[in-house]
Amino acid sequence: MKSSKVLKLVISSLIISGTGFYHVNAQENVMDYHHEENMTINNPGNESTGAVKDDLTLTPETEEYWRKQAEAKDMEIMLNNHSEENATPINTGKETGAMKDDPTLTPETEEYWKKQAEAKDKEILMTMPLIQSQLNGSIGIQAVYTVGVPNYQQETSYWCGPAAVRQTLAFHKNKSNSTQSLPSQTTLASLAGTSTDGSTTTGLAKALNNYNGTFGSFVYVAADITTAGSASAAFDLFKSRVTSPIINETYAPIVLLETVYLDRYSGRGIRHYNTVSGWNNTAGQLRLVDPHNNNQYLGTFWDPMGSGSSNGVFRAVYNADLNGTNKAMVY
Repeated sequence: MKSSKVLKLVISSLIISGTGFYHVNAQENVMDYHHEENMTINNPGNESTGAVKDDLTLTPETEEYWRKQAEAKDMEIMLNNHSEENATPINTGKETGAMKDDPTLTPETEEYWKKQAEAKDKEILMTMPLIQSQLNGSIGIQAVYTVGVPNYQQETSYWCGPAAVRQTLAFHKNKSNSTQSLPSQTTLASLAGTSTDGSTTTGLAKALNNYNGTFGSFVYVAADITTAGSASAAFDLFKSRVTSPIINETYAPIVLLETVYLDRYSGRGIRHYNTVSGWNNTAGQLRLVDPHNNNQYLGTFWDPMGSGSSNGVFRAVYNADLNGTNKAMVY
């Protein structure tokens, strides 16, 4: 046996606070150990260590249970600890087509949009049992749901909002068999109040609703998802808002994204609007119609839904919502 060595280990405890992490030095402890080919902690005598080496209660089912519990907890911790101080910086130049804050919001308009969202969410909730039956396969077997949304390239670097609105209106025009021509991006930018600083989500909702009756009957709502409460509730709320109208073929939602959380942007971060046109229930993917003025990003893409800790549409929308008062989606 090789000679034993004595190491002094300074044990640091980690205290978590609302403002960050702090190290507090605990009392210095000394632990003897024997250095064999593999390090073995010295436990003299028959004293119990207090913990068994292997958990005999674990089965594949319980392992899966605890794995899912840990994933949910990690997601909640990540989202609840997010703040503007540690948010990923975004491109604040003119390429960004969405405002960070909505200057039109007042207590009165906030209350208006809140009530509109509550009514819309209640409407969606009423369709959920049928949707769940479809997803579970009891009423037909379908994994992929899509609606027809054409791709229109934005005409300026900050007109992704008007272009996304035009894409959504094209869905309603085709669905309603209307012979009325689609409005131009110039007209939609004016209706939405778009400036060189970009668009507001409430402005996009107003521009869409201006054509209620022209291209069928619909009412769009601008809303946040961070107001849902817990992180898991925000995820469920977002998922219901984007998948229900696609499955029912009733709406083509518009989402506000922090593109740094979409892998196809390769780390490039701007605030940007896309139209949702599909849901793959098996793969957990959303189909986004991107009106980007750069051909590298223009097109229709299947992006992962993602989570609070993995890149995808939810993470991109959630962070866009956290970073300002401009609302996260139109649905």
